[in-house]
Amino acid sequence: MNSHENPLTIATKANQLVFVREVLRLRPELALELNQDGFRPLDVAAAYGHVEIAAEILAAGPEICLLAGRDGRTALHYAATNGRVEIIDQLMAASSDSAKDVTTFGETALHLAVKSFKFESVKSVLHWLEKVGMVEVVNWADKEGNTALHYAASRKQLEASFKYSC
Repeated sequence: MNSHENPLTIATKANQLVFVREVLRLRPELALELNQDGFRPLDVAAAYGHVEIAAEILAAGPEICLLAGRDGRTALHYAATNGRVEIIDQLMAASSDSAKDVTTFGETALHLAVKSFKFESVKSVLHWLEKVGMVEVVNWADKEGNTALHYAASRKQLEASFKYSC
């Protein structure tokens, strides 16, 4: 066991829902803690695809989904990168403002989904951007000046052609 991992992060990594619930009941503040690698328990749940655990953590405080960790990434960034559509839905329902979060490199969840070749994530993020009236995020450029559409075109991701282009 890593001495720099809190019990909530350990339970999340192990996909132990009962333990997650108990830790959140006793010490909800642990949901806010970064581990030594810069990840919060919600980030771990998002990356691993632990849908029920993500729901429990979000129930403890939906604002947690807006907290950035390593490289300025949020749980939505990890969900998009790893193709975790159910978790994208949970996070966007908890706070649609998370769609505006950018990494230290200026990447949105949409950028990361395209760059990771996660087409289902791309579709989900696009759906939410339209649903919450944030389609302008599609045209946001990262620090290199590229939009998600630029990355899709450069990687010949024909499926990832967006209906909201530059």
